[in-house]
Amino acid sequence: MSRVIRLSESDLTRIVKRVIKEQEQIELASEVVISPKLNKLIDKSLESLSFKEMDNIQNSLNSIGINSGTSPITAISIADDLYDSNYSDSSSEMTEGDEELSVKDKIMNGVYASLGIVGALNLAFLNVPIAYLINSVLPEISFFGLDNQISFVTGMLLLILANRIKLKKSN
Repeated sequence: MSRVIRLSESDLTRIVKRVIKEQEQIELASEVVISPKLNKLIDKSLESLSFKEMDNIQNSLNSIGINSGTSPITAISIADDLYDSNYSDSSSEMTEGDEELSVKDKIMNGVYASLGIVGALNLAFLNVPIAYLINSVLPEISFFGLDNQISFVTGMLLLILANRIKLKKSN
C-alpha cells in the first residue's frame, strides 16, 4: 500500500534547491578531478616520495574508503564525515585556536585526519596543489559554507591523490 506524503511549497522549493546544489557540486567535482593542471601539480609533488611512502599513503586512503574507483561525491562524503568526527568527540572539540586557522590549515588538518600519522608524515609535498585548489575552486563554491568547502577540497584532494598514486605506481 502506498503512502501519501504532503509537501508544502517551501518544502518542495528547498528540495529542488538542494538537488540543484548537489548537481552543481557533482559537475564541479568532475571538473576538478580531471583538471590537467592539478594532476600535473600532484604528479610533480609525488616525485619527491619513495615507492614505499606512496604505498603507505595509498594504504591509508584505502583504509578510509578512497581509491581510484571512488566517486567524487563519495570522496566528499568521506572527507565530510572525517571532518565532523574530528570535532565531534569531546576530546577534540574545536578550540579557539582552531577557529583562527586558515582554510588551508583546516584542509591540511582534514587530510591529516584522513591519512593518519603514517600518511601525514609526508604531506608537505601537497602545499602547492592545496594552494592551487583553494585559489581555483573555493571562489566557485563560496555558496557551500566553510565546512562544506573544506570537505569538498579535502575530498577532491584525497581522490586525485589516490588516482595519481595508482597511475604512478603502475608506470
